[in-house]
Amino acid sequence: MGDALKNCFLLTGMDSLCYLSTTMPITRSAAKRVRADRKRHLWNLEIKSELKTLTRNFLKSIKEGGADKARSALGTLLKRLDQAASKKTIHRNTASRLKSRLSRRFSKLTKSAS
Repeated sequence: MGDALKNCFLLTGMDSLCYLSTTMPITRSAAKRVRADRKRHLWNLEIKSELKTLTRNFLKSIKEGGADKARSALGTLLKRLDQAASKKTIHRNTASRLKSRLSRRFSKLTKSAS
């Protein structure tokens, strides 16, 4: 096992994801920054995973043709996209683009239903 990997395991523990870096933090503030970055990275992964799950649920409800179910799924998804963009987990333009595309898919469903 390489030195960088050993250092990474010392910093993060074997149970979480880690960044492979070639240098160890020297100051206490740098070590704290590494810990905070790791926590933020894991939190961002969790949020992005939730967004993907919500998107899958929304697309599934569109395929099934349930407009009411799709409407509630879209509302939840749009809210979480806005929250992720406000916390800078995803870029605000990415959130806007996804919201536009998903809303267009929903409007197609409602137009075809009526």
